[in-house]
Amino acid sequence: IYRDLADNGRIDGDYSRALERKLDFATMVARKAWEYRHQPEAYSSRISNAVRLPSGNTLVNFGFPAEPDDPVLVVEARPDGTAASTLATRLKGGRRASTYRAYALESLAGEMSVAPRPASAR
Repeated sequence: IYRDLADNGRIDGDYSRALERKLDFATMVARKAWEYRHQPEAYSSRISNAVRLPSGNTLVNFGFPAEPDDPVLVVEARPDGTAASTLATRLKGGRRASTYRAYALESLAGEMSVAPRPASAR
């Protein structure tokens, strides 16, 4: 069994990460199976999340930056631990931005993909 989670701990430094652990209930041991750490390091003390996408990538939300002027980061991380895409959001004027959760959307307004039909079928 694997479990995705956002780790906002300060065990060995000020950084946050997405962490996937393999849980072995027979031996009661949890082992790290995968992690994503943003470069440069990002630290979010709370309100972060990580969601595995159908593509195998993971959407990682660093929801509450350490400093008010730091951006909120949402990253799509590949299985090899590299960033496929990054969204950085910040507010002006020293106001703190935050993102409680981030989830992938198939569309913004319910649009659908439709395969074109050949002219003879119209």
